[in-house]
Formats: sequence, structure tokens, C-alpha cells
Amino acid sequence: MNTTEPDFDLIAKVRRFFQQLDENGEGVITEEHLQEALLDICDCDDQRTIDYIIRYITENYGSRDGKFNLQQFYEVYRLIGQLMFTFNKFGSNRLRKEQVKSVLSQFGWSDLSDLTINSIFETFDTSKRKSLNLLEYIRMCLALWEMTKIFKRRDVNQTGVIVIDYQEFIRCICKFMNK
Repeated sequence: MNTTEPDFDLIAKVRRFFQQLDENGEGVITEEHLQEALLDICDCDDQRTIDYIIRYITENYGSRDGKFNLQQFYEVYRLIGQLMFTFNKFGSNRLRKEQVKSVLSQFGWSDLSDLTINSIFETFDTSKRKSLNLLEYIRMCLALWEMTKIFKRRDVNQTGVIVIDYQEFIRCICKFMNK
């Protein structure tokens, strides 16, 4: 099967799930519905990470009114599904640093130094178990995508180097920390 062809089974599954969440049949769901879906999909109760995921999704996939139509929900479902697939392929409920490095390489971050990998890993290993659970992993990936997006906006020459003054640096860090 060509990877560009739509997965009709997945589309039907997502449509049924969306319709269950869309209680009033308006064709949109709210952030609260999205939170319910994420709790179900990820089988978790880490509110801090769920809130982070919802903020990321709202900024990148949602409409300005905080509602999501079926297409937007499908994109969210695919994103979370892709992250869960890459997490689950190691056959464990936690990823060690070497596995995280492998996954980051698959997502295009193959040129990160061991020092940077260590810093990333330590930042997102909030349970301090020297491994990441699914939610820590999802949060890490979303945060790296967001940091990359911010960096690329400033890397106008696409050299992998940006020059910013101290105040702009502080604003970038503060903006990111508030997410």
C-alpha cells in the first residue's frame, strides 16, 4: 500500500470516536472533549502533560475559538498515534536514553550531541527513573518540535546558527517556559 493513500480504517475509527465526543452533533469538539480523548488515547492521568499537549495542539491544529473539527481532530489523532507507535516499537513501557536518541534521530534530530541528548533526557525524565514514560516522551517530542519551530523562524539563512540579543533570548525562554 502506498503511504500517501488514506487509511480508510483509521479515518472511520477516528470519525466514530469524534462523533462520540461531539455530543451535540455540531461537528466540533471543545478542548474539554479533546482532553477526554487524550486521557482515553494515552491512558493517563498526568494533568500537567495533558495540559501541555492541549496547548500545543490548540496552537498548531485548533481554531482560535478552542474548538476542533473532524479534520483537526484527525490530525491530532495521527500525531499522537505516530508518537505512540514510535514509543511502543521498543516493547517497553519506558524508554532509556539510547532509545530516545534513536527516536530523535528518526525524527530528524540526528546531529544532536550526547551532551544535548543528556540535557533533553534529564529535563523530560520528570520521574527521575532514568527512563521516559509515554507522557514524558510525548511532551519531549512536542517541546522539541516547538523549540525547533522557534529556532527556524530566526535562522533565516538556514545555517543552524542564530544571533539574538539578550532581551530577545529572555523573551524566547519565557515564552517557552509559559507553555
